[in-house]
Amino acid sequence: MPYYNLLVVRTGKVLSAAAGNREHALNLFGTELECKLTLEGQDSAPPYLLDEWTTSPHWINPNIPVFES
Repeated sequence: MPYYNLLVVRTGKVLSAAAGNREHALNLFGTELECKLTLEGQDSAPPYLLDEWTTSPHWINPNIPVFES
């Protein structure tokens, strides 16, 4: 199962979770942050960055931009 970290850019806070996929991770983080999160882009700078890990210590997709919708 992949592990995800969500960096809250404004505060530098990092949230962590194990989830089945990116959408599941965004739902978990969105619930904690009390907002809906999406991978669909906007023209502004992303307020969050998602990091995806496998069971090994190697990055899969570092710094995926995440937006509020």
